[in-house]
Amino acid sequence: MLRIQENFSLEIDNCPEFPLEFIWSEPGTFIMGCENENQPSSGLESPFTVKITHGYWLAKFMLTEQQFNFLDIEQKSKESINTNPIPKLNFSWFEAMNLCSWLNKTYFNLLPQSYGFSLPAEIEWEYAAKCGKVNSYSFDWKNLPDDINKWGWFKENSNQVPHPVGTKNANPWGFFDMIGNGFEWCYDAFEEYPEEETVDWIGRKSKDFKTLRSSSYKGSFKDPSFRVTFRTYVPPKTQMGGLRLAISQRPYFD
Repeated sequence: MLRIQENFSLEIDNCPEFPLEFIWSEPGTFIMGCENENQPSSGLESPFTVKITHGYWLAKFMLTEQQFNFLDIEQKSKESINTNPIPKLNFSWFEAMNLCSWLNKTYFNLLPQSYGFSLPAEIEWEYAAKCGKVNSYSFDWKNLPDDINKWGWFKENSNQVPHPVGTKNANPWGFFDMIGNGFEWCYDAFEEYPEEETVDWIGRKSKDFKTLRSSSYKGSFKDPSFRVTFRTYVPPKTQMGGLRLAISQRPYFD
């Protein structure tokens, strides 16, 4: 059984060499959205203060093709398994949630009571990306650091292909690839941020669109989307997103 407030690695059955690694995030309050006037963000990133009342685990890396193929969802033979450590980027939102359901059924006995695998809520994803701060590691496209190549994969350095996870710098909390390399699904339905301070905010209204965070190896670092506050949305059946698993209190998502 997991202990709250500890980081851990979950060994995939028959594949201890490629564990799922998780980092614990404490409850906290932070400013969600883009506050930097130099960043050409849309009104869909208008900042608001949000309190997260629950601690949660978030994956250190995006789920890779090799990890997904060792998860024996389709009863594949080991001889046919893809061992590429690049992020798996062709999930639909429904497929990603089905994977979370499978993990809950398979590893339920390892999790604390009331916790379960899910896609992260937007506030969980951005809180971890910003390390709980306002615009920490949210790059300003008009004033990029000289060492921008150390932080993410984008059009100018990727050769238009995804790269193995964890090959760029981690943020101070230890999360890799929070910008570039691939879009990541969140649990939320896409909607505008609230104007007032909120507690445990989550997008629920729309059934037509789900939220994607991060950015792609195909996008330019000069593009406005190259920032951790960027958010976009597509229909949940669209097969274009990767995922970063979360383990959160399940009633929060009911």
